[in-house]
Amino acid sequence: MYNEIMQLHEELVAGTVMPDMKRLYLCDQILRAHDTEQQQVYVALLDNYDRGLLDIKFDPIDGIVKYRSRELN
Repeated sequence: MYNEIMQLHEELVAGTVMPDMKRLYLCDQILRAHDTEQQQVYVALLDNYDRGLLDIKFDPIDGIVKYRSRELN
């Protein structure tokens, strides 16, 4: 996982890809996690985001990151 994140960082610096800010946020949270449980949660969120099962919203009013399922209940 760490190698994939560093590869993405190199591509962003080189300007060869457009950043997916939501994915980049999750990758950053994985690297900054202090606890292995917290890191596992962010890895699971990233996995579900990559599979298209999760949507992420950045709330501009209160600054909270919100997650929701893309599937209908």
